[in-house]
Amino acid sequence: MLSEQTRVGTERAGRYLAQLCEHLDQLTARPGTHGPAGRHDGGPPDLRRVEWTADRGVVEFERATFTLTAAPDELTLRVEAEDAQDLERIKEALSARIETIGRRDGLTVTW
Repeated sequence: MLSEQTRVGTERAGRYLAQLCEHLDQLTARPGTHGPAGRHDGGPPDLRRVEWTADRGVVEFERATFTLTAAPDELTLRVEAEDAQDLERIKEALSARIETIGRRDGLTVTW
């Protein structure tokens, strides 16, 4: 299993964790939806399950897991995947989503 981790400085880590997990959870409820990193001919694994609390979120894909941890001044992101292609595609898709929801605060995800 391959993995990478990064930290994003923000005083609103819990808010971003919840917002991302709620969005992804809605995608798991729709039949035929693959989520932001869904499978399309060689794409990353299908989105399977999303669970979260105020300070920790877990997003499970077919062959990968994305974990978020909220602290008072940062959001920690960790991706574990079975291969490098899935690792990169999940990192890219979810980083872009976090940057989109955090654009007012100027969030930038750097792995």
